[in-house]
Amino acid sequence: MIALRRVRGRVPAAAAWAAGQRNATYETVRSAESIERAPPRTLDGPMHPAFARERTHRYPEAFRVRLRGARLAGVDSLLLTRNRRVFEESHFAPEHVDASPTVAQRLPPARRLRGPHMTIATPWCYGHFHWLLDTLPRLALLPLDELPGVPVVVPAQMTDVQRESLARAGVPAWRVVEFEHDHLRFDELIWPSRVGRTGNPPRWVVEWLRARLAPHGGDRRRRLYVSRADAARRRVVNEEEVAAALAQRGFEAIVPGELSLDEQLRAFAQAEAVVGAHGGNLANLFAARGAAVVELFAPGYVNACYYALSDVAGHDYWYLVGDASGADDLRVDVRRLTAVVDRALAARGAEASR
Repeated sequence: MIALRRVRGRVPAAAAWAAGQRNATYETVRSAESIERAPPRTLDGPMHPAFARERTHRYPEAFRVRLRGARLAGVDSLLLTRNRRVFEESHFAPEHVDASPTVAQRLPPARRLRGPHMTIATPWCYGHFHWLLDTLPRLALLPLDELPGVPVVVPAQMTDVQRESLARAGVPAWRVVEFEHDHLRFDELIWPSRVGRTGNPPRWVVEWLRARLAPHGGDRRRRLYVSRADAARRRVVNEEEVAAALAQRGFEAIVPGELSLDEQLRAFAQAEAVVGAHGGNLANLFAARGAAVVELFAPGYVNACYYALSDVAGHDYWYLVGDASGADDLRVDVRRLTAVVDRALAARGAEASR
């Protein structure tokens, strides 16, 4: 009988598991930390519950493990032991492991990679947000300079923006091994943990990204309206009206997806104010310094991840919940928007003059 190649169990915590292994080591890179965030600002009335839940947060310990015979498998890049037990920490939560097709289906035959390797492959890595804030910063947990000849395994079919950011972060093309989301078996693998719970990047991640990716903006006087004109959902349906009102206050409209990485980061690095509907393009907020941020939401989906990013990046964060339009889009009351923007700009000006 041919044995089926399937995931055979779970490893809930890498630290406890590695303590009992001869062929694995565990190293803490960043200690756990608890923080309290300044409240977001709004003219909408009481704070939305999504923000109230994020007023306090505990960052977990960030670590790396070195394993012999480790495996990497599936579309969600799950880390497996030699005997195919899945590390729960290689996905964003245990329930995501439960739903993973990698766990449910038979694994393809393993391809062996000889010698030591490192990896940053992670679930959901292709979206701009998850690439910049969840995936790329895992490089900071790897001993890249200590082991300069060791290849780094990354997801296949990356975008030009992702490849450029990888090179800027210190991984040239000659060092890259692409993972086709099949099944790899390593002689030795160095695997870094996630840098934190998704949507909650710690301050050191913002500082690391700025040092490697973001140019110094110099005179930071640009005002950006970040459009989602190239998106299929969460669009502002009265965008022409919104952009015209903001243009009267010196805002320029940009569509980051139509720009190179350098153009995106330069625009945000030079920004004193950023207005935009919730979406992946606002991940570039890490490049700005001390900006006024006004985020727009549809009432059915309020996500506090850019409130969390703005807090550690030193921004003055405001939000406005618009009116629903269709399944996911929103309509913005321009009078309410300009009132929020005027307050945000005045508050930033007052703080800058102190």
